[in-house]
Amino acid sequence: QVLKTYEGVDEAVVLGINDEYWGEKVAAFINGNVSLPLLKSYCLKTLSSYKIPQIWRKVDGFPYTTGGKISRQEIKKLFEKGALK
Repeated sequence: QVLKTYEGVDEAVVLGINDEYWGEKVAAFINGNVSLPLLKSYCLKTLSSYKIPQIWRKVDGFPYTTGGKISRQEIKKLFEKGALK
């Protein structure tokens, strides 16, 4: 919710990405006209450190489910295949 309130963010999704060491890492995928370093800085001021994503990616758009929601499973698959790196 915090990411969506930042000016310039059109859409944002935060989800867990598989990690060999930690099991999962928190990743943020952002669509919009925004600087990721400034957005990270905003999160550092707004959120507890453990809530801040470790992986940040800017995307041009998101895949959607037939119900019109952002498909988190599809984003995770695309990231793991290397399409969102």
